[in-house]
Order: sequence, then C-alpha cells, then structure tokens
Amino acid sequence: MDVLKRIPVREQDAKERATNFKEVCLGYNKEEAMEEASRCINCKNAQCVKGCPVAIQIPQFIEQVKNGNIEEAYRIISESSALPAVCGRVCPQESQCEGKCIRGIKGEPVSIGKLERFVADYALENDIPCYVSLEEKMACGIGACLACVCKSTEIDDHSQVKNKRVCKEGPVFNVKEVEL
Repeated sequence: MDVLKRIPVREQDAKERATNFKEVCLGYNKEEAMEEASRCINCKNAQCVKGCPVAIQIPQFIEQVKNGNIEEAYRIISESSALPAVCGRVCPQESQCEGKCIRGIKGEPVSIGKLERFVADYALENDIPCYVSLEEKMACGIGACLACVCKSTEIDDHSQVKNKRVCKEGPVFNVKEVEL
C-alpha cells in the first residue's frame, strides 16, 4: 500500500447510474475503511480537529476504525455530531478537516469524510445505537433527529424512574434507548 495515496472509493458503473437515482459513491467496505484509516499518522496536535466545525475527535475515531472497532468509532463521532451520515456525505471536507490534514502535505490527505460516512452507514446497517442524547443538544421534535418520536421517562421493574430518550425510526439513522 502506498501511504501517500488514498484508498479509492467504489462507485456505481456509469451505465448503471444513468438508469437510477442512487448514490454514485458506494463508500468503503470494512476492509477498505481499515486500510484508509491506517494512513492516519495520529498527529499530537491534530489540525484536522481544528478544521472540523463540530470538533470531532478525528484521530481517535480513525484509530478505532483502523483497529476494526467500528462501534467505538461511532461512539466517538456521536459525542460531537448528531448527523455523521449526512456530514460524511455533504460537508466540504476538502476545505475543512481534510484540508488541514498533515498527511496531505506530502501526498493525499486521509479520506476523513469517507471514513465518517462508512462508520455512520455501518452503525445503521448493524443496528448500533446512537450514544448521544439528542434531546440534550436540541429539543426533540424540532430537527434533532429529523422528526423522530421520543418519550422522556420510563419506570423500571423496581418502580424507579429512569431518564431515557427513545427515538424511533429517524430517517437518517435509527436511535435506540440512551440512558442519561
């Protein structure tokens, strides 16, 4: 592997994509994501984090992807971002996190956005719960998880009230119970 070059991202064939409205970029599979993550040099003074508007701990989540710990990578991303599947697709990484990537000084920067997208898609496909109480960041029902339906408390078997947030079937990602 040439560490100066990105791992290419699979795309739909041109003839196939001319007949549908699906995403052109197919994203990484787990092996490709782990290989791309291994390109990160884990800077002590990570400029990529400074370039991220929501300050995702990029080297930490990429380290987890490199080690195959995708659920932990998702937890790290979720501490800062409620919409990693969206941000991994539409944020202008080339002028933000990837634009600040030290690896990019000599060679191509790490594909941070594609790795974020992979982690979010993997979490959705593997039913990994979101670890952030979206209600703590925003009032539920006004866009926090794009019109999810929530409840705020539950009583457990011992008549103890537990603060929980349960978001069901949000269109970007599914969120399971999150204990506060």
